[in-house]
Amino acid sequence: MTNTYASDELKALGIVGRFFLPPGQDVSAAVLVLGGSDGGLGYASSFGRYLAAQGFAVLALAYFQKPGLPVALAELPLEYFDVATRWLENHPRIDAARIGVFGFSKGAEAALLLASRNRLIRAVVAAAPSSVVWEGLNRYRPSGRSSWSVNGLAASYVPYDRSVKHVTPLAMYTHSLDGADDLPETRIAVEKINGPVLLLSGGRDKLWPSSRMAEQIVTRLKDRAFLHVHQHIFYPDAGHPVMPLFRLRDRIMFRLMSGIFGGDAKANRSAQRDAWDRSLTFLGQHLG
Repeated sequence: MTNTYASDELKALGIVGRFFLPPGQDVSAAVLVLGGSDGGLGYASSFGRYLAAQGFAVLALAYFQKPGLPVALAELPLEYFDVATRWLENHPRIDAARIGVFGFSKGAEAALLLASRNRLIRAVVAAAPSSVVWEGLNRYRPSGRSSWSVNGLAASYVPYDRSVKHVTPLAMYTHSLDGADDLPETRIAVEKINGPVLLLSGGRDKLWPSSRMAEQIVTRLKDRAFLHVHQHIFYPDAGHPVMPLFRLRDRIMFRLMSGIFGGDAKANRSAQRDAWDRSLTFLGQHLG
């Protein structure tokens, strides 16, 4: 398996990522991998390496907090993801008709947004997803701006409700989401996605209400007669980390911060194994 980190070709396009090719010389399907609100390559890269070993070309993409990228998660241009997708489309080892995206947490929000506006994306896996565009963050504090922008304009977003003091991130996100019913423009237009959608969430997610938001996505798809396969896999006793943690440092961090991320340790491990298997099956069926 080969990989390049921020190759000259990627750098010239302003992309920061790590590219993995599966063994052999065959043309293959590709998956763009987006990690969570750390914005970097740690989780995305470790996940991408294992995914490439299963026969997919993978571009693990950083989108902020890396040299050459914005410092804050605020009004990040969605066109950045379009550039990365086009790079995959034009790569000689990639079948342009078989490009998918995987996103975890904040990366799932980005993945769903990308797929809703870019028809090159033919399959989406969104783990611990969001149904809306959220206010951005600056050093893990509310930025007062949208997370994303399109054509230089801030995307409509759900602001963090500051009317009460929230003890936990989950309380803040839940309370803020309760007030989003009057903000339909903040909902991700998932019905525009050009392919199947797999959603994965834990019922004891303590970071944000991912299961509730996943169900909102399913409801929207059904209400708008979405033609592609879509499924929400719900793990009632799992927390935020429903996908495997391949790096030791990630496993240690999530274990030490289990009070923030939630879930029973055994249930989390079980969910991660099942979610990995289901994701591979899903991507194999729809991109294979």
